[in-house]
Amino acid sequence: MNKLVCEKMAQSRILQWAENQSPMNLVITAAIVDLVLGIIDYWTGDVSFSIFYLLPIALLARYVGMAAGFLMSVTAAATSLIADLASGIQFSEPLLPYWNTLVQFGFFITVSVALVAIKCSVEELREMSQTDPLTGVANIRSFRDKGNAEIERSARYKHPFAMAYLDLDNFKPVNDTFGHSAGDDLLLHVARSLKASVRETDLVARLGGDEFAILLPETESDSAMAVATRIKDTLSSEMRENGWPVTASIGVAIFESPPSSVDEMIERADRLMYQAKKQGKKGIVTAIYRDKGVLS
Repeated sequence: MNKLVCEKMAQSRILQWAENQSPMNLVITAAIVDLVLGIIDYWTGDVSFSIFYLLPIALLARYVGMAAGFLMSVTAAATSLIADLASGIQFSEPLLPYWNTLVQFGFFITVSVALVAIKCSVEELREMSQTDPLTGVANIRSFRDKGNAEIERSARYKHPFAMAYLDLDNFKPVNDTFGHSAGDDLLLHVARSLKASVRETDLVARLGGDEFAILLPETESDSAMAVATRIKDTLSSEMRENGWPVTASIGVAIFESPPSSVDEMIERADRLMYQAKKQGKKGIVTAIYRDKGVLS
């Protein structure tokens, strides 16, 4: 294992540690680091040491917030000033150490602002990469990520979960008759209705077009059927209120034994959804999947 790989692994562990800490623990850690840096700064005398104070500042600005970064900037600048004055450094002007501290403080604040801005941009890009731009629910990429995690958890703890696959019936005539803006409005209403019909722990995703998926962790067959029925009734009411001649066909796959992949999970639920369409649309078809086979 080369040096670069070792460094990346160490950085990853540090970042993971920081993300798992409470704000109070991070504040305490930053204060201790600042104190240690102040002692080292005192020992080194007139050697430039300012850049190292960015460590506790960056820690708090990145993982706690701008206010914490600002306070740490004040603390770091004060620590640096105290270390300089206590070390007996001779300055050409009496006010020079205070001017240096003011410049340091400005530098620290600039870095804090930059770090918070970068954090916000990264989080925004991450959110955009996992969100459907039209409806605001999860996209297929996010659904795959959460689906893989649920499959792994189900295999580890032997807990069942379910997936509902929903396809709108008669959606194309809405686009053809009322225009694509009406179709987009309909999809937005559907997404809102789905989110209102499930738990906070469930995941609603738009897989594409007028197809949606709902991942239901820790869900057995009776609960999954109850959720699907509630979704169907809520959507029917929503469509009638808006005058849209649209219904939904829903396939619900209950996994008492986890599938081998997200693709298999989607394929099984998709197959059930098409069975619902063949049976006259606006219906629900369910199946329970176990190691020994399928129980319909």
